[in-house]
Amino acid sequence: MSLQYIHTSAKRGLEPGKSGFCCVARDREISPDLIQELESQSRYHATSSKNAPYVLRHRISSLRSGVYHILSRIQDSGTDYSKRNNHLAHHLVFEASEVRGLPNPASILLNWKGWRSRWEEPPRTFSPHEAFGIQDMDTKVKERLGSTEFPSIYEKGQLCSRVFPIERNEERYLIEHLRSSLNELPTKNHWRYSFTSRLLPTDQPQDYVWCGAAKREDLPYELDLDPRPLEPPPRQKLSIVTPDDTRTNPNPKSQIPSSKTRKPGSSSPKTSAPAAPVVEIPEEYDRKQRKRPPRKLGKRELSLYINLAIAAAAVVCVLLLVWLYKTRLQSSPIKNAADSPSETAKTNDTPARQWLSFRQAGYPSSQLPLLAPVAKTLAKAGNPTPLAEHDFLSRLQALATEPNPNPLSVPSTLIRNEANSTHLSLAPSDYPALTQAALLPRDLLSPLQELANSGLAPSDPLDSLPAAQFSLASFQAALEAILKQADYAFQPPARPALDAYFAKKSEIESNPNFRPFLSLPQAFGKEPASAFIAFDPQSLLISSGETSYSRYLSSFFASYAFAHRSSTGSSTAFLAALQRVRSQEPITAYQRAEFIHQAIGLVEPSAPEDQAKWRKIQSAWQATFLRDDLMEQAIVGFTLEAMEKAKIELQTLQAQTTSRDILEAKRLRDLESAVSELVKYVKGLISNQEWIVIMK
Repeated sequence: MSLQYIHTSAKRGLEPGKSGFCCVARDREISPDLIQELESQSRYHATSSKNAPYVLRHRISSLRSGVYHILSRIQDSGTDYSKRNNHLAHHLVFEASEVRGLPNPASILLNWKGWRSRWEEPPRTFSPHEAFGIQDMDTKVKERLGSTEFPSIYEKGQLCSRVFPIERNEERYLIEHLRSSLNELPTKNHWRYSFTSRLLPTDQPQDYVWCGAAKREDLPYELDLDPRPLEPPPRQKLSIVTPDDTRTNPNPKSQIPSSKTRKPGSSSPKTSAPAAPVVEIPEEYDRKQRKRPPRKLGKRELSLYINLAIAAAAVVCVLLLVWLYKTRLQSSPIKNAADSPSETAKTNDTPARQWLSFRQAGYPSSQLPLLAPVAKTLAKAGNPTPLAEHDFLSRLQALATEPNPNPLSVPSTLIRNEANSTHLSLAPSDYPALTQAALLPRDLLSPLQELANSGLAPSDPLDSLPAAQFSLASFQAALEAILKQADYAFQPPARPALDAYFAKKSEIESNPNFRPFLSLPQAFGKEPASAFIAFDPQSLLISSGETSYSRYLSSFFASYAFAHRSSTGSSTAFLAALQRVRSQEPITAYQRAEFIHQAIGLVEPSAPEDQAKWRKIQSAWQATFLRDDLMEQAIVGFTLEAMEKAKIELQTLQAQTTSRDILEAKRLRDLESAVSELVKYVKGLISNQEWIVIMK
């Protein structure tokens, strides 16, 4: 799913209270950290309308909410509402997992029909039909014939990073050149490299693989115009130069070309100059051959020699101190939490030194196959840590290619805790799987999977977690993003009525005064659904149509008595009392409860078990309704009236919406509850957890 964001100068922005240069349109699903990133990428600099840059840019940003490919078109937009210079930045964002199968980024920058150059509408959020689609690409646009005038992105057969000096208004031609160049690369590399049509003073050149730089424009940084290989050559072992090698190549350094730093537009230095004629100087006139007479030792020379001696002594003392310090470090145990005692004791051994050097270098993947025998040797010697690290790193390399990879347990020696954040001491450039993997405490995996399988969350919670790091703040932000996504997806027309319905439902269920009257059916052995106010599993009100609690008591007791006629006996007095209970005369609920209590006292069951049951019912009824004090009787009456009003309000609110909206609202509230419980659970996890890596 693509996302859009437009930033320009407006009298009123999309966010309340903002004006001037701000966001005027965006998709609702953009996460907060991505909004901040897009706002920072909307900067622009133009000295005049004739020198207004036309920026076409592709950047790759790694944020807490994920890795994004950001396509930007930033250009001059005339004047704003205050008649001052204005510009418009239009950003199109794709998640890293969505770019497969899309045209290369330069093609989208040039040919997508949805790009905006001005914004004259009120602030708003984009609708789904405005999203990017391949069918909206303008296939009739042809590549400029003169684009081959730019240098190639290859140098001596190797792909290189390059700065392209351009004239004004040549930005689009440069992107056309990069489009045709990207099409020559393998499809998997179309979205791998960042570029921009023109560098701005606020840019950082190292953020781009290919960039255009306007000639005769002063920038606050120096640019290296020489091409630089994107992948460094493989490391070679140092070799000892023999006399034969010296004869073959007496000056190896002279064959290495030197690159000079210069600004765009400056002339390149000359590579060669004509040699001067050689003049032979007689030996008696050659200063190098002439011998000077010995000087006498005076005060000046003596002072010079003394100063030189003092300086030499100081240098010797410093070197001696450095040597003593290094000797002390090598002789003392290495106090590193990542080294086990057995490995520390063997640092003087060759395998231990090799593995320690590998660890201090950040575990480069290029050395991993060569160190497998070293790890096995150390494991046989009693140090299993290197072998565990080697096995984990080997499996991590193959993690991205496995169809359904299982979580990997991370050795504790690879875990680093810094500033309330936990991460792996590995570089994503060495282990690309880390860009698509999440780092989690093992005890958190099961609750996250339960949340994903419950169907409450609109997306997998793992997708919102940052890559290869974990912190309580980022975890809470990921869950909040899921809640916001679910809330944006659920926009019923009767949202106020739904909120009021669930607020009233919560108020009734938490009211301690209602609880004994609503739980009365349990004393008769009936289900809670037969209570005066009851809800089904979908939070819908089970409405019998009866809003009078007095008539509810009459119907409830009469139906129970007729269903258990065999246990009530055939007493004439009970039948008369039951007839009085069923009377339709308008009496209060408290009076109806008194009539029912009198009828229960007239029951004459014959079986002992029936006698015990009716005595239990009579005791529960008396404790629920009857009070000796008049004030307490009035309080019970007020409570029953309040319960009737609450049911009427619930029925009214339920009639204002639909059962489907109530069900969706319940799902949203269940998700909020699950997220709240999950955050509490994470806060309670102990710090020395076992960590795992799992693909998102």
